[in-house]
Amino acid sequence: MPEEEIEAMMAKAEAVEDANLTEIWPDNLEVLHLFLGFITQFRRHATSGLPTGLDYNGVQAGLKMMRRRISAEEFQDLQILESAYVAECTRVAGPNADPGGRP
Repeated sequence: MPEEEIEAMMAKAEAVEDANLTEIWPDNLEVLHLFLGFITQFRRHATSGLPTGLDYNGVQAGLKMMRRRISAEEFQDLQILESAYVAECTRVAGPNADPGGRP
């Protein structure tokens, strides 16, 4: 295989790799860590298994175990991530999935 072809393939692979990366701003890192820590606390739809939202009792228990308080702003940020996660899971599941009444 010619050297130019190899270089072109490598450049294309790097571009695809870069396109799949998402930059996390430093201001959002802490709430993202919180969200990921509570990823197991999602309620799920009985038939589809899709997430419908966080179980806030589980979140509250987790925060208590971590001896952690969150501000109103952090809670709102957590809810934004929750909503985006539910929407993306529903989108990926496709139009025939029953999202449990959530968009």
